[in-house]
Amino acid sequence: MKIANLYLAAGAVLFMTGLSAYALKAPAAPAADVKLKCIYTDNMVLQREKPIVICGTAKDQGAVTVELNGKSTTVDVADNGTWKAELPEMKAGGPYTLKVSGQNSVELKNVMIGEVWVCSGQSNMEWNVKNSVNGDAEIAAANYPDIRIFHVKKDRSPTGTKEELVGEWKVCTPESIPNFSAVGYFFGRKLNKDLNVPVGLINSSWGGTMIEPWISRKGFESDPKYASIVSSLDKAKSGEDNKPEAPKVDEKLVNWQKDIETFYKKEIDACANSASGDLDDSSWKTMTVPGSFESNDINIDGVVWGRKTVELPASWAGKDLSLSLGALDDVDQTYFNGVKVGETSVNQNEFWALKRVYKVPGNLVKAGKNVIATRVFDMFMTGGMMGPSNLMKLENGKESIALAGEWKYKVEFAMDYNKVAKRPAVASTPTGNQFPTTLYNAMIHPFTVMPVRGVIWYQGESNAGNPDGYRDLYTTFVQDWRKAWNDQNMPFISCQLSAFYRHTPEKPMEPDFFAKEDTTDPHWARLREVQLECTDTIPLSGSAITIDIGNPVDIHPRNKQDVGTRLALIAEKMAYGKDISYSGPRYDKMTVEGNKIRLSFKHIDGGLVAKDGELKQFAIAGADKKFVWATAKIDGDTIVVSSDKVAAPVAVRYAWSMYPEGCNLYNKAGLPASPFRTDKW
Repeated sequence: MKIANLYLAAGAVLFMTGLSAYALKAPAAPAADVKLKCIYTDNMVLQREKPIVICGTAKDQGAVTVELNGKSTTVDVADNGTWKAELPEMKAGGPYTLKVSGQNSVELKNVMIGEVWVCSGQSNMEWNVKNSVNGDAEIAAANYPDIRIFHVKKDRSPTGTKEELVGEWKVCTPESIPNFSAVGYFFGRKLNKDLNVPVGLINSSWGGTMIEPWISRKGFESDPKYASIVSSLDKAKSGEDNKPEAPKVDEKLVNWQKDIETFYKKEIDACANSASGDLDDSSWKTMTVPGSFESNDINIDGVVWGRKTVELPASWAGKDLSLSLGALDDVDQTYFNGVKVGETSVNQNEFWALKRVYKVPGNLVKAGKNVIATRVFDMFMTGGMMGPSNLMKLENGKESIALAGEWKYKVEFAMDYNKVAKRPAVASTPTGNQFPTTLYNAMIHPFTVMPVRGVIWYQGESNAGNPDGYRDLYTTFVQDWRKAWNDQNMPFISCQLSAFYRHTPEKPMEPDFFAKEDTTDPHWARLREVQLECTDTIPLSGSAITIDIGNPVDIHPRNKQDVGTRLALIAEKMAYGKDISYSGPRYDKMTVEGNKIRLSFKHIDGGLVAKDGELKQFAIAGADKKFVWATAKIDGDTIVVSSDKVAAPVAVRYAWSMYPEGCNLYNKAGLPASPFRTDKW
């Protein structure tokens, strides 16, 4: 009897204990004020065949339920007011409705499951569809309901990561696509066609930027060689980054500009009347705008005056106007009927790319002839009235007059680099877009909670002065983003730099901007080599060759269709396992045969091809390291190179310059060979 009572008592205790445990695990009450992170909006694409992660915030602790495509999960809000839900991986499909609920509910419509790619880099990635080849036709045909685009608004944060950013997912239409990344769009369009699944494209890019601002603090902390960068980040966070005694690069730039204008004071004084509305400019030459000075055969760094005469109706007279000119590269002073109405300074962020919009006071506006004049100081590389054309207009609030087309121009002075100093570097301060980590923090980090397939990257022009340093930086960059997304198999596909600036074999760069000591070894060629070396050494990485797409006078080639297609071919091979040709010929090895050198290649894919005539841009050298143009002929699957000027050759280079005009080695798949050298001089 006593034993039986003991068992009963024990059972009662166990029963009560179980009830207590059950009570402790009871579901939390629904959370209040449930919100989603900004990266989740209507029309979004979520990555297929990977766990789907949805994140957000709530006002108080409680439970949040997430439902999508017949799957659901409930999670608790953390103490800091955030929540993170994970749904099982799903196959491509849609459209679906994503429902997130607590005490309130949020529904996102037209959600797709498919392939998501991040498109990032500098201006050639940022370059939009409307300013690409056949832009109007491409825009008109851009009805792709299964392609979704997210354009990230430019932002900076040098002191820490941000959780939110500005942007939203949109369906690809003629209305949404004009200002989106052209490279990203053409890449995504081919993937959508070939894979037949929804494609999401995140464009987070910023013109003129180096790679450093796209790397996180953790990325720099991973390698002791970046200790000085980490130190600068600490100083920026504490507000000690600009000590009074430290000279600023901006001040150097301001002083340089003053020195240049003092040196050319005579020429400047001679053009002092160039803004006048009464000036007879009939003897001035004509240029087409928008366009670079170089595209108008004004091959200088210096100051160029531009003038445009417009006829205004009487109804405009005396009214305030808005004068829009787009980008004037680098800085400008702009006049209306001889009176200055606006200017830019080297102290402004990205002064070379600022969209100029100046107010014209009504007292300057008259019926009939009115004159707009710009004084544009091109300080470095390409300069000019860059537009685009749709931003070049004079408006009265209701009507507008287009300003694109022919302008009169006169050169005030052209800088002689044998007599004046070259422009110093642009400042890299915490308030600018070149400071390490600042763009990663604000424009990339918020997306790292959301699984994606991979990254396409078009950047390097701004790091071309230090190719060896870029090798380490790019490796760190890839490792950093893979860690941030917790995906070591994330494909990274870069664009090798396009051709830019003409050359001769003995002096391949005119003017000599990048190679300070050795003009036979231009930094752009070496940076292309580094880009290719990185793709060979970093797993699941590739590089699209664009050497045949460049422009000698414009760092922004307009043919983004081929760029996007070549990136997509690599993605289809690397990320999706398609058995396709995805690379042009790659140099493999060489053998010396008397007074000739025979070159062997990988990725010949059906055979080697000399497009449009005989092979060009091959140079050969002997032990003296002096390269001369060579004759190159295809012999089966090899190329034989020789020159009667080199009896004992030891090295060959192909397209080894900034702008290797006419380089034409391809394979039968229609893909160009990468520039290469057989030496390591």
